[in-house]
Amino acid sequence: MRMQHADQSSWGNEPCPAWCDGDHPSWPDHMGAGWMCFVRLSTEDPVLDGQTDGGPAYQPKELEIYVQQGMREVGPRVAIGQRPTGEPKINLLPDEARHLGEGLIRLAAMADDDRQLVKCEPCDKHEA
Repeated sequence: MRMQHADQSSWGNEPCPAWCDGDHPSWPDHMGAGWMCFVRLSTEDPVLDGQTDGGPAYQPKELEIYVQQGMREVGPRVAIGQRPTGEPKINLLPDEARHLGEGLIRLAAMADDDRQLVKCEPCDKHEA
């Protein structure tokens, strides 16, 4: 007996989410480049980004953070990539992205004030 699968071809015809650029007629993935966040990593080594007449051209390393959803994915992901190369890429579910954001804020607060210790309840269950 052959299994029936839901028709995935209609996914690309559905309205785009509010965060999607909506400019993707040739592929069905949603992407929110208009809402991207760029974080310059000032303590990282610059990245080689081509050549100029004067020699190699370097760019500061940055993180790019955006929302995307592929055709067969059930929900959007928060993606983190490296600029200008686009590598490596991490995809987070919304709850994972919130946990990461809370963790970054908590650790940044502790780095700013070495007298402040802030626990993370979800992390208490992990071994260091």
